[in-house]
Parts: sequence; structure tokens; C-alpha cells
Amino acid sequence: RAPDFVRVCPMGVDTDGFGPERRSREMRSRLLTRAGGSEKSVLLLYAGRVSPEKNLALLVDVLRELVRDGSGDYRLIVAGDGPQADWLRGQAAGALAGRILLTGNLDRETLATVYASCDVFVHPNAREPFGIGPLEAMAAGVPVVVPASGGVLEYANPLNAWLAAPAVGPFTRAVRAAAAADPRRLAAARATAQRFRWSRITRRFFATYDELHRSMPDTGLATGSPLISSY
Repeated sequence: RAPDFVRVCPMGVDTDGFGPERRSREMRSRLLTRAGGSEKSVLLLYAGRVSPEKNLALLVDVLRELVRDGSGDYRLIVAGDGPQADWLRGQAAGALAGRILLTGNLDRETLATVYASCDVFVHPNAREPFGIGPLEAMAAGVPVVVPASGGVLEYANPLNAWLAAPAVGPFTRAVRAAAAADPRRLAAARATAQRFRWSRITRRFFATYDELHRSMPDTGLATGSPLISSY
């Protein structure tokens, strides 16, 4: 094999379905009410599988620290489901009573509206293979806080996101900073999402298939017969 035979084809994002134009005062008001907040509250959003490998315990600890320091009124919206859902509901006690809302799995249109109607997207998994959630949040025009490690670094950087070590102190500081929303960083995030839009990514996939086809030895198949199929 040639030393350069490896090709990397990233995942993509639906920039037509996810966008800041989907922000809804009605949805935001509904989320605030269900999460026990007010118009002054900061809505943090996590969207994805609710399971141990996602490191959701970090978000609980960060929320607890934000409540303790009194720097603002923060509420956590969790869109998704999984084996850790009951554990997460159980964390909503004491100082966190009423501050964590689990919506369960949402249909695509509702999810896009929830993204755009929240204030900060938080993604705590330091070992994420790629991370479509943060990229969807970028497309939605929402500040994104992610660990400074893992597959999210395929697209996230200090110019378009708030990167932090996956520990309570650094992540809490990043959330506070992101809540202030830097317009230049948000614009850069939207531009990043456009570079990863599905129409562009699929062209990259098919170009890779074509390259593989050309590089394979003659198999006796008719010219143009597909050697690789993708669905």
C-alpha cells in the first residue's frame, strides 16, 4: 500500500435544518417554565445519548458549581435518552432541584428549534469520535463549550468555540464566558458549519469512492459497476 492510502471523510451537518432563524420565544418560554427558570436564566443544552461514556457527570458538577457561586441562574436542558437517564433525574435534588430538564428524544424539527432557543451548548465527552451535536449547535448560532480533546477538534478551535479541560473548574469558567456570546466566535462557528454541510461532505465521500475505484486492480467488473455502496 502507498504510504498515503488513508483518507479521512468527516461527518457533516444539515445547515438548512439547523440555523439561528429557528430561535423561538415560545419554545424558550416553554423550556424556561419546565426547567423552573425565568427570563433572566441561562439555558444550557446537551443533546445526545444519555450514557456513561458521554461524561454527563461533569455537567452535573458544573451546574452545581454555577449554582454555588451565584454568578447567574443556570438551567440544564438534556435532549436525548439512554441508560443514565434515571441517574440524571436523580441528580435534580438539593441545590439542583428543578434545574435539570430531560426532554427525552425529540423529532428533528423540534430539536433544531430547541438548539436555537437555548443560550449555550455544552458537550462534556473528552473522547468523542466526532460529535455531531456541537456542530449542529454551531449551525444553530449557539455558543459551544467542548473539551479541548477528542474528535470535536476536527472542527472546534479557540476561534469558533470555547474549549476547556474536561474538569469542573475549567469547564465552569468556559460556560460563563460562552454565556456572554462573542459575536465573532459565533460567526466563525456558523462558517465552520457551512464548511461541514452535508452537500459538501457527500461530494467528498463520493470523490473518495471514485479514487478507491481507480486505484483498485481490474476485477473483471463492467466499467462503472459500483465496488462500494453507501446508504
